Amino acid sequence: MMEHIERCGFAAFNSNGVPGSYGLFRDKTLVRDACDLHTVSTHLLAAFPNVQRLFLVGLSTGAFLSVAYASSRIVGVPPPSPLLCGVAAIACVDDIPSRYTLDFTPEQLADFDTPPHHTCMKEFWPWRGEQHQQQQGEGEGEGGSGRVMWELHRGYLESYTDFPDTQTMVEGIDRNVKILLIHGE
Repeated sequence: MMEHIERCGFAAFNSNGVPGSYGLFRDKTLVRDACDLHTVSTHLLAAFPNVQRLFLVGLSTGAFLSVAYASSRIVGVPPPSPLLCGVAAIACVDDIPSRYTLDFTPEQLADFDTPPHHTCMKEFWPWRGEQHQQQQGEGEGEGGSGRVMWELHRGYLESYTDFPDTQTMVEGIDRNVKILLIHGE
C-alpha cells in the first residue's frame, strides 16, 4: 500500500479573499470560490502531467463547492477535468440556495439590505502565518490571531442562488465520479 501512497499528491488551498490570495474578503462570492477550485485543479493537472486521476476533498462550504463543481452545473464555472474521479464532502449541506441561514445571522442578513454599502461584518478564522497577512485595507478587518471580523458584500449572499438545487446537481454528476458524503444533512 505504501507504494501507492508515495505516488499520491495533495494540495490544500483557500479561495479568493483570504490571506495569501488575490482580492479582498469583501468581494468574495461562491462562484468565484468555485472558479478558484477550477483554476487550482487545472494548474495542478498541467504542472503534474503524469497525474491520472483527480480526487477533491472539501470541508463545509468547500464540500458543497466540490460537489457542485463535479456536477458541471455552476453558471460561469468551466466543467471539471475528465480526470475527476471522486469527491469527499465533509460537513456538506444538501441545498446551498436555501442554506444561507446557516452562514448568516438575522442581523447580518439585515445589514446586507442596508444602504449604501450592503455589507455585513462576517466572522472568519484565517490561517495567518507571518507571510500571509490579510491585506484588507483600512477599516475592513480587525482582530489578531484566531477569529476576525471582515466586511463582506451582499454579492456573496446573492451568489447562493447561482448554484443548482440538490436534484439538478446530482443529475449533472458523471456516473464515474464517486461521491463520499461525510456528516451531511
